[in-house]
Amino acid sequence: MRNETLTVQLPVLPIKRTVLFPGIMMPLTIGRERSIVAVEAAMKTEDKTILVVAQRDPQTEEPGLEDLYTIGTKAIVKQIGRTENGTIHALVQGLERVALIKVEQATPFLLVQARQIDRPTDEGTVVQALHRAIQDLVTDLPRLIQAPGIQEAAAAFSNEDNPVALAYRVASLINLTVQEEQKLLESSSTIELLRALYGALSKEIQILQLRDKITSEAQAKIGKTQR
Repeated sequence: MRNETLTVQLPVLPIKRTVLFPGIMMPLTIGRERSIVAVEAAMKTEDKTILVVAQRDPQTEEPGLEDLYTIGTKAIVKQIGRTENGTIHALVQGLERVALIKVEQATPFLLVQARQIDRPTDEGTVVQALHRAIQDLVTDLPRLIQAPGIQEAAAAFSNEDNPVALAYRVASLINLTVQEEQKLLESSSTIELLRALYGALSKEIQILQLRDKITSEAQAKIGKTQR
């Protein structure tokens, strides 16, 4: 049963230069007053949910509905911690995609009406082929990305049976632009999502391989001059 007619009211947490995907845990540092009040409002509700959505322009300090992408992620605020300078450290976990419909309240925080968007569920041989192709590509990541936990993450990717969950997990790990991430989030079918991710992942791996080649060549030249 599809739930795309279901609407909810959610406080809004705009974020800069990144996108939160369903199923992904993300730490955030929150300093803007309206965003802090939005998180506090979410924490007072029974389900502690908030709408996390990317800004179109990271320079906009007081974003309205027109400054945000139209599709974001409903998330649960898992925990918060306050700092001495007034900012908040929050841990949020993406739950599901939602479309922003209209503003219900602009102050003291942005409150919107949003519509749930179900995850893509299309299947078939093309989806299976793309799924396996992405799993093959991610085996290169531990060699190219020096980051804590990358080896374990790549191993987990190879065992992920759900292609949509795999796509969201990989997208949250690699270096993508907000525009690329948003395109993945907005994908209406599994095939569209996997094709977009495969292209972005292939490009990122090529860049990382070229980086390593340039670094190796530079180090070799330095070694020759020092002999």
